[in-house]
Amino acid sequence: TLSENAPFGMVLIDKEGRFTRINAKFTELFGYDISDIPDGRTWFRNAYPDAEYRHTVISAWKNDYRDAGPGERKPRIFTVTCKDGSHKTVNLISSVLASGDHLMTCEDITNQKRIEEDLRIHRVELEAQNKDLLHTQQELETSRTRYFDLYDLAPVGYLTLSEKGLILEANLTTAALLGVARNALVKQPISRFILPEDQGIYYLKRKQLLETASAQTWVIRMLKTDKTTFWAQLQAIAAQDADGSPTCRMLISDITDQKQTEEALKESEEKYRNIVNDAILGIYQTTPDGSILKANSALVKMYGYDTSEELINNVTATQMYVNPEERNIFKRVLSEKGKIEQYEVQFRKHSGEIFWVSINAHAVKDEQGNITHYNGTVGDITARKRSDDRIKSLLSEKELLLKEVHHRIKNNMVTIMSLLSLQSDTLKNPSAIATLKDTRSRIQSMALLYDKLYRSNDFGIISAKEYLTALISEVMDNFPNRNLVTIKTQIDDHILDARVCSPLGIIINEVITNTMKYAFTGRHEGKIEVSFSVKDGRATLIVGDNGIGIPESVNIETATGFGLQLVHILAEQLDGTIRIDREDGTRFVVEFEA
Repeated sequence: TLSENAPFGMVLIDKEGRFTRINAKFTELFGYDISDIPDGRTWFRNAYPDAEYRHTVISAWKNDYRDAGPGERKPRIFTVTCKDGSHKTVNLISSVLASGDHLMTCEDITNQKRIEEDLRIHRVELEAQNKDLLHTQQELETSRTRYFDLYDLAPVGYLTLSEKGLILEANLTTAALLGVARNALVKQPISRFILPEDQGIYYLKRKQLLETASAQTWVIRMLKTDKTTFWAQLQAIAAQDADGSPTCRMLISDITDQKQTEEALKESEEKYRNIVNDAILGIYQTTPDGSILKANSALVKMYGYDTSEELINNVTATQMYVNPEERNIFKRVLSEKGKIEQYEVQFRKHSGEIFWVSINAHAVKDEQGNITHYNGTVGDITARKRSDDRIKSLLSEKELLLKEVHHRIKNNMVTIMSLLSLQSDTLKNPSAIATLKDTRSRIQSMALLYDKLYRSNDFGIISAKEYLTALISEVMDNFPNRNLVTIKTQIDDHILDARVCSPLGIIINEVITNTMKYAFTGRHEGKIEVSFSVKDGRATLIVGDNGIGIPESVNIETATGFGLQLVHILAEQLDGTIRIDREDGTRFVVEFEA
């Protein structure tokens, strides 16, 4: 959704080139509204009336669109003709969203470009002067570069702190979050914008950052200038200023909506716990033959007696049941499983009135393994039975809340993936870049699962074929040599518990990633086969390839590589087994109870 309060122009373009949304800042910059430029063709014709220049812009746009991956930004600077005929120099940043739609942000840098040109002319003149003037010029260039770095991190807040916690610089999003003009933030202590009760957390994290240089992440409440508060997630890394002074680079994300959802869930859970803790449950102890050994006052009252002695002396457990056969079922379950939970039956009170109860009990055995008695609770659920319609309504509301939670978790994962991509773009170490890329791929498999659950009618289960087929495709698309490898899948359309899908998806991600990296070294083509089947309650996952084969020295149980360790751990998490077959390539075989 485009923010109408964004400090820069924003346009959302669908796959067919239609402009679906334009924010107010865009219209303010150029004068066009969506009726003037309903699509890309009209935009290019109006914004770039010169045919030759328009051809240059369109060519650059097409190249960026073709080469950009999901979430990748492509900045370009062009001169745009406004609706009133004036011209503006604009920094256009385009990116392809995961949905395939196109997002374009626009910032008017006409004055900035004019200033840059003036600075360039003066720089030529000042190069002949002393080193102090040259140093000043270098600081101006460094400040300009930092400005673009901060801007590129929008829409999250990004700022730099001194060793003492003073704000040295901040982007527009930070200013918007705190309700302060950006230039007014400079030299202000960040603690001024932190709720006093949470400042201790901030100081502790800053101390740990400066002492260990390890990245820190924490959640606190922050204050705007109008004294309103919001929940923020802060992520900080240690850095150095141009003169080598210690600084702190910090990301600020507004997570108020997420916290409100968490609080709503917490409040709902607390209400449920209170209901359980305050409920007046009957507590009893009976023998297998039905003799009542103990009964609390709640149970006595439930059956219409005045004292426990009256209940114990006049009634057997079997006589309480309207249908005596249900007592036999109760005993059989306890004999086989040792416990019974939420066993709903009809009981008859002393007065003859019939009511519904829910029974929870466990069997107590002697040293020889013989059942001596049952301990349990009885709850009157007559009112609940009569309120089925109301319960269905509450369950519907709960499903909506769960759908929202899955949606937000998926969005947070997408944000993490974007941050990892941004971070990898700033690194030069191939090993570090590869590690971030692998991490992003693992998160991608979980994000896909939450996306499927969000779209599902049942949050507890998911189609193996639908989820695994989509996951395999996304994992393969991460590799530039994807077209050189043939992928063959045979996935049973089996319904899986959602808790199984997460470790299963990460296992597939790890094995395919490892295969694409190493199995086809020195080869121009290869083949990967993935199958998943369920037979007699036993699930089997096989991921194989016809590559060079994994060395005999590699043992899945003693492997030192993180990927294989993770696969082994996740297989154990599934209460399953994993083995490696090395005939005609490599095959990973995972088996577990479906």
